Amino acid sequence: RYHQPYQDLRRVHSFVDLCKRPELACETALGPVHDFGFDAAILFSDLLFPLESLGMPLEYNPGPTLAWHLHTTADLARLATRPNLAETLEFQATALRLLREALPASKGVLGFVGGPLTLFVYAVEGSHVGDLASSLAGLVDGRYEGFLDRLIPLLARNMADQYLAGANTIAVLDTSAGVLPPGGFQTHVVPALERLFRAFHEFCPGAPITYYSKQTGPEHWNQLRRLPIACLGVDWHHPLERVLALLSDRWAVQGNIDPHALLQSPE
Repeated sequence: RYHQPYQDLRRVHSFVDLCKRPELACETALGPVHDFGFDAAILFSDLLFPLESLGMPLEYNPGPTLAWHLHTTADLARLATRPNLAETLEFQATALRLLREALPASKGVLGFVGGPLTLFVYAVEGSHVGDLASSLAGLVDGRYEGFLDRLIPLLARNMADQYLAGANTIAVLDTSAGVLPPGGFQTHVVPALERLFRAFHEFCPGAPITYYSKQTGPEHWNQLRRLPIACLGVDWHHPLERVLALLSDRWAVQGNIDPHALLQSPE
């Protein structure tokens, strides 16, 4: 969003066009690699498009707005269930193929999807801001399990399509995971991830998975050790050297710089 080539593209094209027109998504993703020499390009897209595929109309004005939300278990019947739903996300795989063709073999390509809990929170709330009371209630009133039954086949196929199109790893981004304490994470997040990863690996055995969960810590991460994760993403609240000391025996570790560092002097 802060890169001049992206801003130039946005003056001419809508955000949705940049995501859904593969040639534009490819150009957007390549901009930072060309300017800064990064080791990898990440798919330019949005994690909410699977909700649109499930029958929840989505607009960006400029932020995402869903036409309806999962307020009750009766709303589950409004979700689409046909077997070829992943075809509605083919624009992502096409963009990844273009990215792979445009980059040298020494550069990586990353695909991504939203985590099951995160997509549930968006489906219920429309965002992951506030107390998320309805989402938390939905974890036990049947909405979450019903949503997962419809989401996981779509999401696993979407991950597979991205991987087969040339992604070196698929990142699962769980920005809402930290709203749950470790006990709730173990009860609600880990089983959903296990289902998703198993379904994905039925299509792509052994394909590496990166999992990122926001505002979580060691008590959450330890519960992931039995899952087939290759790389664990952590947020900026945890110094990487401490995380590496704790976890590098099990995973590669991906982390984010403290954003406050951007306000310091160059020295």
